[in-house]
Amino acid sequence: MKTLLLLCFFSFINLAKAQVQENSSLFLELKSQDSVFFERGFNRCDLDYLKDMVTDDFRFYHDQGGFQDKTKFLENAANNICGLGDKNPSEKSIPRV
Repeated sequence: MKTLLLLCFFSFINLAKAQVQENSSLFLELKSQDSVFFERGFNRCDLDYLKDMVTDDFRFYHDQGGFQDKTKFLENAANNICGLGDKNPSEKSIPRV
């Protein structure tokens, strides 16, 4: 009985997919908006855009700076990303697994 339950459980895991297809309209729209956000917010340092796009209850965890709220995130973006001159970050895609 346990073997049958485990077999059923692991069979259903294969059916559950957390990601949408790369050619779906949802995936393409999110990819487009992500590119716009990164380009305007970080490459162009459009801090007004970032302020409008980030919600007031925003929480972000940075591996070196710890948790940040919206105010701290915008302050750090202004000082640490926009203050880099021509060494701004570039968007790099991480391959899907």
